[in-house]
Amino acid sequence: MRIAKKLAVLDLYWWEEPTTIERIELTNEIALQSPIPVATGEQFDKVGHFETLARGGHVSIYQPEPMSLGGITNKPTLDISIASSLTFVAGTVYELIDNTSGSAIASTFSGVSEGSTVTFSGYSFYASYLGGDGNDFTLTAVPEPGTWLLIGSGLLIAVLLRRYMPNRLS
Repeated sequence: MRIAKKLAVLDLYWWEEPTTIERIELTNEIALQSPIPVATGEQFDKVGHFETLARGGHVSIYQPEPMSLGGITNKPTLDISIASSLTFVAGTVYELIDNTSGSAIASTFSGVSEGSTVTFSGYSFYASYLGGDGNDFTLTAVPEPGTWLLIGSGLLIAVLLRRYMPNRLS
């Protein structure tokens, strides 16, 4: 604390992680007495750690590391708004989470399992937690149902023409 008081004249933006993860209560005591705002949380791997800090009420900056927590909420949802001027090419992969940790994504979005189809603003996508370099969250644009109907109709017409009018197609 003596060092923090001496450094206060430098007008530091924050004092990061003044204690170890095992001493969360002490972090609140230090934050109460420190002339420098206290920032903490990158080492926490449970949401309850942040609850303990919040109850103390003195930490100025919370720094959750989502990859350590497996997400911030217990049931994260995926909600995407798509501008009406955008169009998507079937088969194009869109990387939404570039997981640089090297580990697999720890949890899934509520109702979005690996390989499931999700729809936003009328566009459908296949969801994958194994996309990109194997551990990223991606959406792959799916052809519109009308496209499949058009392709299927075209194939049916071609088969029928070849069957019932074989001489005319030669």
